[in-house]
Amino acid sequence: MRNYHRLDLGLQYNTHTRNGNKSQWTFSIYNAYNRQNPYVYFYLEKSAMSDSQSQELGLYQKSYFPIIPSFSYKIFFDRKERLDLEPREKSPWYRRLFYH
Repeated sequence: MRNYHRLDLGLQYNTHTRNGNKSQWTFSIYNAYNRQNPYVYFYLEKSAMSDSQSQELGLYQKSYFPIIPSFSYKIFFDRKERLDLEPREKSPWYRRLFYH
């Protein structure tokens, strides 16, 4: 079998929401250089000339999973991960919703 190798990359960015909860963005790339790694090998008959009685077999490989990017967003609702924010001033609900 051929060697199987790939490069996976990942980046995490931690931040906080407006309510003070911890949040996390994760960006990742699976098989970053898009190598066609063998998943399975199999034999198939090669097309032979009609007058030949012998059948030749060829070895082939099947590859899956090319480069696959992904991202995710996670919010933590634990009290210990929450920031201690200063209390907000009293203002109408629509200002608290859109302007903070």
